[in-house]
Amino acid sequence: MESLKFDHALDGALTTAKAKNPKAVKALLDMDVLRKAYDEKTGTIVNFDEHLKPVKEQNDYLFEGDKPTPRIVAGGRNQPITTDAFEAALMKGAGIKPPES
Repeated sequence: MESLKFDHALDGALTTAKAKNPKAVKALLDMDVLRKAYDEKTGTIVNFDEHLKPVKEQNDYLFEGDKPTPRIVAGGRNQPITTDAFEAALMKGAGIKPPES
């Protein structure tokens, strides 16, 4: 029963830490140390952030970032970019019109 409570606390802590794949993050954590840090009275892992910090620093791709997800806007001109900025400036300076797409 104690193991089940620990697993529940660990899953909750990983959800709070915004782990994309909790199973992969668990593989990188030292479970023996975390089990010793588990407090039965509060149902939490003491100083979990400190245990997770090295994993988060070395494997940041396993966690959701703080940046908001880009919003895709429908509509607009939706024209393909066929020239780079240098080429466009060169054509403008030479008085050449870019080809129509």
